[in-house]
Amino acid sequence: MNLGYTADAARRLNKIEILPLTYSHHLKLKYGINLNNNYEILFDLLFNGNIDESQKLEFETRNKLINTLEYTTVDWDKYIFYGGYPVYFNEKDNKVIRDKIVEVTKKVVNTDMLNIKNISEQNQTYSNRIIRYLTSVESADISKNKISKYLNTSSANVENILNILEKTGLLFHLEAYGTSSKRTRNPGNTILQQAV
Repeated sequence: MNLGYTADAARRLNKIEILPLTYSHHLKLKYGINLNNNYEILFDLLFNGNIDESQKLEFETRNKLINTLEYTTVDWDKYIFYGGYPVYFNEKDNKVIRDKIVEVTKKVVNTDMLNIKNISEQNQTYSNRIIRYLTSVESADISKNKISKYLNTSSANVENILNILEKTGLLFHLEAYGTSSKRTRNPGNTILQQAV
């Protein structure tokens, strides 16, 4: 986590940022499956329409997954919900997993956010409400302006809270698809992606 340390501590610490697992990392850690992450093939598919190499890659990936005994067809769904947290690989009860993730999230909001910036109790409450809001609405319906109206607080305050939540790794910021002029035309409607 990108926590703020004192200058004295910074001389004695080595900070390493640990992000939630990608699906490739998830497969490697949980099943020992190494995928061919040749992103040039995907770029070639997207920008040049070359499907031959991407079909080979898809076939190779599917064979690796099918030939792994522990892998199940619901693995992708489980990854979408909990995959960034490998400590829950062996837990079968989804309610237990959700409860633990909620507990970790609360600890981040109530403890780690204070280490990044000394925020008020009201903004801690807003942080929890933002996280609940993000988990309950469609991603196309998420914007800073809508969150501001939902919380009945200023857009600047929402921006501040979202920046802190990004620093904790609970949220990741994604720009809307399009040109930079299109994205800056309505900055209040920037889409957010939740990490948990």
